[in-house]
Amino acid sequence: MVDRPSLPTPSPMVIGTVVAVLVIVVVTVWAAGNGAQGDIDAAVQRASAADATAAELRGDLAELRGDLQDRAGEIDRLRDELEALTTELAQSRAAGSEAADVADAAAAAEADANEDAATASSLAEVTSAVAEADDVEIALHVTDVVDGNVLVGFDLREMLADGPDAGRAIQVRLAGTDAPAPGDCRHTQSSALTEAWLEATDGDVLLRRPADAPETDALGRRLAEVLALSNPDSSLNVTLTVAGEAILDTDQVDDDPFLTERLRVAQASAEGTGVGVWGCAESVLLGTAPAPTTSPGATPTADPSPTPTG
Repeated sequence: MVDRPSLPTPSPMVIGTVVAVLVIVVVTVWAAGNGAQGDIDAAVQRASAADATAAELRGDLAELRGDLQDRAGEIDRLRDELEALTTELAQSRAAGSEAADVADAAAAAEADANEDAATASSLAEVTSAVAEADDVEIALHVTDVVDGNVLVGFDLREMLADGPDAGRAIQVRLAGTDAPAPGDCRHTQSSALTEAWLEATDGDVLLRRPADAPETDALGRRLAEVLALSNPDSSLNVTLTVAGEAILDTDQVDDDPFLTERLRVAQASAEGTGVGVWGCAESVLLGTAPAPTTSPGATPTADPSPTPTG
């Protein structure tokens, strides 16, 4: 039998040290376990708080979704109302446009009727004036002044009635007068007086054919005494002569004593006062004009001015 060696017996100091170390280890392990448990508890609390927050957010989100759905419904309702109003407005505009068209058509028809009535009235007045004036065949609307005693115009009755000759121009030569030609003394003034006289009549005149005179001159222009339509007592032929802006030409009116005598009286007045061509130092017209005479008892006076039409 082999004897085992005996182990040395630890001293009390060693045993105390070992016990102390073990105590320290146990305490450390216990403390570490308690700290981990605290962290776990804190994490659990934080998780619980996060769950609560998430639940609250889910509630808010659900509420917001409900609000959005309500607003979407309100938007749909407003869109339907807007479409209805747009349709109603379009219908109203269409009705208003139709009413405006009807009103415009009625106004146009009324204007046409008024114009037709005015034209008919004017035509009746012109026709009456032509019928009442002696030896008057045509009422003329003058559109152009060639010179003092040559005019261009259109048959007024044809124009008002829209007749076939409404567009046919008529040239008129003032019978019994000779106005200064271009370049002669007083040519400009003679034409200006003719234009002013016609402006006062709105260009509407009567053409009186002198007794036994040819209808036209050598150039095809109608020979006539030009009277104001609004005042047939006013003669352009006499007006020019009494102002000295034309002189008497008896070759055209020898057989019409009514016109010839009035022109002689007018010329005597102009020559006596030295107006118009009678004040020129030299004039071709004066060289060809016959000596003016005044009938016994006749007083030279200016021809009545035409009464302006409305």
